[in-house]
Amino acid sequence: RSETKVCLQRLVTLARGQLPLLPPGDKAAGERADAILARLERAAAVERDASAEVTTVSEVLTWQRCPRQALYRYVVGDDRRLRFRAGSERGLLPPDLRGTLAHEVLAQALRGSKAPSLPAARWIEGRAAQLLVPEIDAEACQATASWARDLARTFLASPLGVRAGQSPLRSPERPILAPLRLPGGQRIALRGTLDLLFRPPEGEQASSGWVLVDYKAGDLTELEVPERLAEDGLQLQLYAVLLEAAGISVSEAWVAYLVPGVATQVELDSARAFEVLSDHQRARQELELPARPGVACETCPWASSCDAAAPRPALSGGSALTSP
Repeated sequence: RSETKVCLQRLVTLARGQLPLLPPGDKAAGERADAILARLERAAAVERDASAEVTTVSEVLTWQRCPRQALYRYVVGDDRRLRFRAGSERGLLPPDLRGTLAHEVLAQALRGSKAPSLPAARWIEGRAAQLLVPEIDAEACQATASWARDLARTFLASPLGVRAGQSPLRSPERPILAPLRLPGGQRIALRGTLDLLFRPPEGEQASSGWVLVDYKAGDLTELEVPERLAEDGLQLQLYAVLLEAAGISVSEAWVAYLVPGVATQVELDSARAFEVLSDHQRARQELELPARPGVACETCPWASSCDAAAPRPALSGGSALTSP
């Protein structure tokens, strides 16, 4: 009864346009809040280079595959859907949707500091349906949810997955932005989202750096991994440069190919990463973005407007996210 009376008094005070007296807060919680606010104020006081152009790792990788596609998507800003062949292998969702789902399942499993725990099948199916809206295919969602859960379970049981699970500090799906100065003196701000970053587990040889992991959920065999490693390795090198610029040291970088169950360590080469970034900035400024015909033309949404596109078979439109 007394609590009801207090609530009514506060409502009357609010109705009169006044602020009611609130009960005293927890002292420890108040001190933590003050510390957070102080850190935010210090961060806001840091001088930032407003002239630095923001570049994403995704844009650089798209430019590496086909400069013309980077022109349409990132310079013109025409962010069309990717296209896929008619039909869906094994009754699954389109490749980019199921890849996104596999990433999200692993992020959920590795979030926090407790032992990894896969999300419930119902949650995965619901998320798959959200990705496919408005063209929901219940059977494909259910099949893809099972597929993504199996991939996540296999990775978590692998040596790299076990290390991540035993880590005392891990950060899945971590967005990061940091300023970089290129060899020619040009300043850019590089942005990317890391699939997984974790500290080596206790008991391993002492290391001052972090372990960086990028997942790949594309359909390929173990024999095809070396061919893909050149591009995928560059992505890890760009992430490592980005982390170093943010003051985070990387001691290991891995590409985890989820379908064949292969994890390959990437040799970090900051010189190579800076060379690619410099070439990309020069090409973007000069709009030297020619087409590079090849296999990518088969799913390129701008192929019909590109005079240099390679001939391709008939494709059907699909609901798709366009993030690489």
